[in-house]
Amino acid sequence: MKIPLLLVALLLLGAFVFYLLADRPEDTDDAIQEQTQTLDNDEAEDEAPILELPSVQSELDAVLGTVRGTHSVLVEDPLTGDVLASHRINETYFTASIYKLYVAYMGLQDIQSGLYDPNESYNQGRTRMECIEVMLRDSDSPCPEQMWEEQGRATGNERLAELGLTNTDLLDISTTVHDANTILERLYAEKDLSEEYAEVLRENLRDFAERDFRQGLPSAFDEVGDIMVYNKPGLYDEGWLDAAMIELPNGRTVIVSIFSDNAYYQEVRTIADAIISPLIEASR
Repeated sequence: MKIPLLLVALLLLGAFVFYLLADRPEDTDDAIQEQTQTLDNDEAEDEAPILELPSVQSELDAVLGTVRGTHSVLVEDPLTGDVLASHRINETYFTASIYKLYVAYMGLQDIQSGLYDPNESYNQGRTRMECIEVMLRDSDSPCPEQMWEEQGRATGNERLAELGLTNTDLLDISTTVHDANTILERLYAEKDLSEEYAEVLRENLRDFAERDFRQGLPSAFDEVGDIMVYNKPGLYDEGWLDAAMIELPNGRTVIVSIFSDNAYYQEVRTIADAIISPLIEASR
């Protein structure tokens, strides 16, 4: 019995396809591995190594011996989590106006969650959002005092503790450089606030030449044109506090809190200049 030519052709074609697929697995695996390796290499080339910022602990230790008063200082790189310098980071201080940073942060969380309308009339003709802006930008007091009571001081303590601010007491009105840095680190990473509400905080912490209470940390960089300081100061009789995010010339950010007692803005400015200037030079 003769096999039709069409059937023979189909059998030969099937055998050839089987040969291509089944008889060359190593070549196929090698090709896939080579393509994967090429993609990995391309991704590695696209990812620039993270520049490690230098420690400024020795600069901090040296300057603390030249200024009056007692001080707590914490300098951190929020990108890597590195502590670049520290001194008495869990020592408690009267919050002064630093509490306004905490109240504003929780206030924006409440707006973001839909608990409150940002445009509702709130205090002295200002809307709720305008109140948050002026308590940060101008250190206005009536707005944060109303919001502070609305949030509840004991409840505020619990909320802040959940964010990692474990040494802040809104009943005792005390806080630490560690906790001030923690809230700014969360702002930097946008851990709790959307980009929109995080920008509200950043914009109203941004240093302006005409801004009140800028004599401390920001004034150390009056002659430096390529950095940006976002800070919240607090002051009381013979005491000055500054909590800040500082953008270096290469775009990197450091978070710095300097709390001083029996000292004032002159000492804060001197400390800030000593510890941040080396970081500015290293980032250029």
